[in-house]
Amino acid sequence: MIGFVWAVWAVSLAATAVFGQTAALRYMILLLPFCIAASSLATFLAARRIAFSISIKQSGTKHQGIKGELTVKNNGILPLVQLRCVMQIKNLLTGESFEQPASFSVKPFDSRSFNFTINSKHCGHLRISFKKVLAIDYFGITRFRKKFSKSYDAIVSPEGFEIRVIPSSEYYSPEESEEYVPNKAGSDVSEVHQIRAYRPGDSLRQIHWKLTAKADEIMVKEAGEPLKYNMLLFLDLSRPDGLAGAPACYDALAETAVSLSEGLLDAGLAHMLVWRQSDGSVANRTIKDSDTLAEMLPELLAGQEQFLTEKEERRSNLLEGINASNIIWLCYNEPIPYFDTEAHVTAICCVKSSKKDRKSGLADTVWITPKTYKQDIADIII
Repeated sequence: MIGFVWAVWAVSLAATAVFGQTAALRYMILLLPFCIAASSLATFLAARRIAFSISIKQSGTKHQGIKGELTVKNNGILPLVQLRCVMQIKNLLTGESFEQPASFSVKPFDSRSFNFTINSKHCGHLRISFKKVLAIDYFGITRFRKKFSKSYDAIVSPEGFEIRVIPSSEYYSPEESEEYVPNKAGSDVSEVHQIRAYRPGDSLRQIHWKLTAKADEIMVKEAGEPLKYNMLLFLDLSRPDGLAGAPACYDALAETAVSLSEGLLDAGLAHMLVWRQSDGSVANRTIKDSDTLAEMLPELLAGQEQFLTEKEERRSNLLEGINASNIIWLCYNEPIPYFDTEAHVTAICCVKSSKKDRKSGLADTVWITPKTYKQDIADIII
């Protein structure tokens, strides 16, 4: 638009010079191309001397947003009259993408900072990169594109909600594992690792009442850690063939998975959390405490392309080599079991709208929606 305005101005000036028979205007017409060329050259050279950096909080929430600062430094002797950049923010969990524009000028050997806030209505792993950086000359006619390949990451944390986990007697079955990790504490109450004095935060279920009655202090039983876990949470964000993705459902499923994991920890139950990575492979982490859960959140929320449909034959062996007698399978739209397992499977399935008249191939299916998921699954029996 600016270039068009200047073109009209130049044509008008030329017409005035020709028909007005003014020598000064004719000289201006002759000098104008040289001025534009000099302006373009100066802008081109200045653009080569700029550097970008972003300072951003590593995590934030959906309501407060993530604050950051974009800094542009001009390391050259020529000023940049107009610099425009567009930051692209992609949510690797949901696939959503949005942009954050900025425009400013930078003096020679100076820097300018631009404060911004990224607001995402869904949780996820955000990747911030520069989609477009343009240096515009003094006349607004020529533009030079600057490439920056560096990207920055930030986490929009899931909003945890309370899920009461009710363990059944089968969860503590001695068949859970025949072997235990030596010299390492765990969470299987059927195997005692050691007996020690009570520490703040220990569960009352760990108290060894007989020894406590004999001793002058409270004694607790520290459970052993089995080599395999009875409970598995499987966050599966793939979608059926031909079905469009639903970012709000991916958000609800991720928040439910994290809240379920926290609920299991509150019940004193270690478990395995499983999810698919961008290449279609399966990742898993043993969750023994809240610190472990927090550490693996960036990986769990970096769904990238895992929400895209994959062929059924690639799905058949997703849980191969992972042993568990209870599986909570968090999925999108309709639970169609595609993995071979003898474990008891409970499906938590997110649909975009009404849960009425929904059918499932699994006996135990909980239907949730993005608007009601916190009420749909207030407690669960495992």
